[in-house]
Amino acid sequence: MRAFPLAVASLVALPSLAAPLEIEVGGGIGRVLYGSYPYAPVASARLGSSSSGFRPGFRIFGALGPAGGDAALLPGATGKSGYQALAFLLDLRYSGSFVYASGSVGIGQVFSLQRSLSFEQFPLTGSPNVAAQGNLGIRTSAYPRVGLESGLTLWSGIKREGRAGAGPGPETDIRRLAGHLMFTLAFGG
Repeated sequence: MRAFPLAVASLVALPSLAAPLEIEVGGGIGRVLYGSYPYAPVASARLGSSSSGFRPGFRIFGALGPAGGDAALLPGATGKSGYQALAFLLDLRYSGSFVYASGSVGIGQVFSLQRSLSFEQFPLTGSPNVAAQGNLGIRTSAYPRVGLESGLTLWSGIKREGRAGAGPGPETDIRRLAGHLMFTLAFGG
């Protein structure tokens, strides 16, 4: 029974291995949505097929902001906000001549996530769990291909360790949605 999924994956993956490879790097800004979370630099690297139509690939995506600090125990005090996360994703991109859309799923971890009003909560942290990402982008056809990408990342497996002030107590299995905007540069293919 396990041989069938392996055979299907091989039929999809083997033709793309013969296609030329493309390396894409990107950098920009990202933020967790729905809250006073900070903006953070984000970076991405993708290795994938440059064949026409659907292009399978592997993507690494990270939010490289500051780490959140411990919650301030006095009401009205502010602490350190932060957003740090990393994901390793299997990516499937559909590309036209100038526009592309991609969906990715893989393993991700939020290392630190804290609002700017830190007296309300302890920093959120996570353990390796499912991460999903959807992206839309445009890019030039000239070599190297320069582009602009926007996307959403769903982080899961997030938890809050403790309680500070009047904020919420310990929680587990929290999910957060983050957005990003990046400039990209692609080589190869």
